[in-house]
Amino acid sequence: MSISELIDSWTIPGNDQQLFRLLPTLRSDPVARTMFISREVQELFDGPWGNDVEQDRCARLRGDLEGFVKGQTIGVCMEPGKGRESHRMARLDPTGDGFWDVRSVDPSPGLRVLGGFIARDTFVALRWRPRSKPWRGRDPLLARNSEAWEQALAETKTAWRNLFVSYTPLTGEDPSDFLTGYIAG
Repeated sequence: MSISELIDSWTIPGNDQQLFRLLPTLRSDPVARTMFISREVQELFDGPWGNDVEQDRCARLRGDLEGFVKGQTIGVCMEPGKGRESHRMARLDPTGDGFWDVRSVDPSPGLRVLGGFIARDTFVALRWRPRSKPWRGRDPLLARNSEAWEQALAETKTAWRNLFVSYTPLTGEDPSDFLTGYIAG
């Protein structure tokens, strides 16, 4: 079974649906890239939320992920741990494993969505964590080499293997291996 066939099987609506294709909220917005999100990420967008602030934070995360789908220019960091405020996607260590984080920084708390590319301009978002303070019952990632980062990455790798068995995420050394419409820094 090809990875495309696996994606198709996991996106069939129903009780066992594991992946959801993220589309812009406004149907008139362009779709230039593809993002699949896990049930875990989808639940952030579906609610329930504890309050209006939490609902707004989840909506802003969705907006950041939709920016990827709509083809907005994305600041990319290829060197783990060297990300700056302008970077919205960054490779994670070890880079040869092919995992990335998508950064949603505003408002606080910053959120990270972890996943990998299955092809150029096609990302699978599997796990999420708050960056610097607890949120929605999840401990923050904190420092780059923290135990929480290691755990989040291990959970992401396991989720990938559970979905895609022997297929590994896309790897490469140039941002153009992963994306169109990027700014490297």
